[in-house]
Amino acid sequence: MNFIESGIIDIPIAFHIIMRDDGYGNVDNGTIYQQLNIINSRLQPYGFRFTFYSIDRTYNTAWFYHMPKS
Repeated sequence: MNFIESGIIDIPIAFHIIMRDDGYGNVDNGTIYQQLNIINSRLQPYGFRFTFYSIDRTYNTAWFYHMPKS
């Protein structure tokens, strides 16, 4: 995390996409960047900004359907 001279706290963010083995559930890069822009527009007044760090994709049907136990 970096404190930029402008007073904005810069937070690097990594995206982890888990999808089925056939690719169902994938999220394209454009959608990820659009969401990052929306998040940043909402947080700008509070002095926070998320910056893109990385995207990784995992093909694993079992993980895709895993639900945490409550």
